[in-house]
Formats: sequence, structure tokens, C-alpha cells
Amino acid sequence: MKTLHLIRHFKSSWENELLSDYERPLNDRGQRDLPRMGEALAAKGINPDVIWYSPAKRTEITCFGLRDYLNWENKIPYAEARLYGADVVELTELLHGLAPVINEVLVIGHNPTLTQAVNLYSTAKLDNLPTGGWVKIELDINDWSELDYNEQGELVDHLFPKMIP
Repeated sequence: MKTLHLIRHFKSSWENELLSDYERPLNDRGQRDLPRMGEALAAKGINPDVIWYSPAKRTEITCFGLRDYLNWENKIPYAEARLYGADVVELTELLHGLAPVINEVLVIGHNPTLTQAVNLYSTAKLDNLPTGGWVKIELDINDWSELDYNEQGELVDHLFPKMIP
């Protein structure tokens, strides 16, 4: 059994038209949602063996902002360049490269890839993984190389910013 956590970056800013998509930071709503989700996710005890994030500014801010809440001080998140602009095939290839001893992975990235991953890796069907949204998928595999698009997993938990009172 393997566990995959997916988090879509928090809401980003389009305020500065001179910034590229890659450089966009979080907007006010994203900055407000991050600590609320951080506290809620901390209560869930997420403890991945590997943390990957897209190196885009908004995903980096999301990753290190959440790190402050989730007791990841001893973990080194890895900026995986292939996650920026990746499709679900590329995400799957990245996951296939994980060692079998890795049991729990967190990926912080972008849509539409993350929504597609939820729908292909699990029996759940989401229209959209919202910004700041988190899902936990338990996969019925022993090795990451076994991951495919045959709904091998079950979405066992999720949390979206709008769900927090």
C-alpha cells in the first residue's frame, strides 16, 4: 500500500502583469487560506517520506508556508522542475521513479494535472481540485512502478479551504 497526497497551490495573484506565470505569488485569498489549511492539515498528521513541489513561485510559497505548520523541519522538500507544466503522464513517470521503500509522497502542483491524477488514480471523480485543496489517495500497489490509470486507489480524505469554517 502506498499513499499519495496532492495539494494544489493556493490562489495566486494576477496583479502584476509584468510577472510571468512562473513568477506569480499568492494573492490575498491565498495568503489567508494557507495558515487555515496548514492548521487543519496539521491536525491530520500528514507525514510524507518525500515532498515534491513545482518550482513556480506560488507552489514554493505553498510548500514552505505549509511546512511551518506540519512539523516538516527535518524534511527537505524538493523543487521538481518537471512538475511545472507537467501532464498526468509526466507525473506518473516521476512517481514510477520512486524507490519501493518510499511509502508516502506529497506533491504540490497545478491543475489540470492534479485533478486528472485524482480521477485516474482513484475511483473518485472530481470536477476540479480547488486552489489550496488537498486529497489523500491510498493506492493498492507495492511499488510505485505499478501505478497506472486504472483507478487503483481510493480517495480516503480531502480538505478544501472552503470547507474550513
